[in-house]
Amino acid sequence: MSLNCHCYSCNIKYPSNTYIISSNNEDEQNLIMQICKRIFESIQLNHNSTEISYDGNKMLHGQIRNINEVENCINKEFNQLFESKLLDKEIKKLPIGIWRIGFKWDEFNNDTLIKGLLKISRKSYSDFSRYLQSIDSQKRNINEEKLKKHLIDNLEGYLPGVEYLFECTWKSYDDNNNCYEGEFIFASNSGIFIVVGAKWLNVKCGRNTRRSINLSRNDVKDQALNHKDKASEEFNGKYVALLGATFTNDLDMDSSENPTFEFINNDGVIAQHLKEICDFSRRYDGSQTPLSYDSYNSYNSYNNQATISVQQAAQEGSVMNTGIIAKIAAAAAAGYVIYQTFSRNNKE
Repeated sequence: MSLNCHCYSCNIKYPSNTYIISSNNEDEQNLIMQICKRIFESIQLNHNSTEISYDGNKMLHGQIRNINEVENCINKEFNQLFESKLLDKEIKKLPIGIWRIGFKWDEFNNDTLIKGLLKISRKSYSDFSRYLQSIDSQKRNINEEKLKKHLIDNLEGYLPGVEYLFECTWKSYDDNNNCYEGEFIFASNSGIFIVVGAKWLNVKCGRNTRRSINLSRNDVKDQALNHKDKASEEFNGKYVALLGATFTNDLDMDSSENPTFEFINNDGVIAQHLKEICDFSRRYDGSQTPLSYDSYNSYNSYNNQATISVQQAAQEGSVMNTGIIAKIAAAAAAGYVIYQTFSRNNKE
């Protein structure tokens, strides 16, 4: 696995008087978050497989000590995905003594798999929520330029299910302080971080307006990708998935009501399910009912049945033509090997 432990205790350094003790087994939290992270990364790359490696020694916190405990942890947290045939697992021991744990899935089940992973990661990531709330309150307590304020004030509309402002930079890039650009990182309670490259393009109308807008959008996309790469290193261990997006104002300074928000590459396939998981979790907040995969399926099934019932009722009074939209995607299988988080002291 990655040498960077992904547990709360290793990544959040609170002052001693405000430090929050993690409610999770740190080794289990690290293992679960890294598996979710690798599967999300593979989905972003249009792959349908990934793998982790384990060297058989105690993990960093000494709470997982052998392959049996690794497998028990995986089965406990991902069992519903295995039973539902959304995810397959295979464990092999290599001649050199390394255990290879592989995961495969059908790309046509990506949507359902993503929802299941978001539910699992939200549960495992729960310790980080208060930290994100603290960062958000600090970052929002600043004077806002118009386009920046528009994005933050309308975050629910652009990124439903994403609740926290984690990082931001904002500066003028012209002599008159009329044009601005910057980067944002927003975060969700499932550990999904979204890096947004933002820019007030201020492209005046004219014969080459569309070409200028396209060139400027490409610049913002490159800006967001570069910042995403930096964020992947700087905040490694704090996130489960890292997505990229752009936010631009296409026309002149009087058209701030028409900004454009776009995800980069395949990152939108994960973000589109955040709201559903967030709404489901809020419904169970304060409830004595455990937040289980089965309860999520029941909630999702109920919503689907309600939608179908409304459609059927509408169809009783009129004849409707229906079409079937087939979703076809090609996926290349690729393994993504990560290495064991281990303790320097390998004594049993």
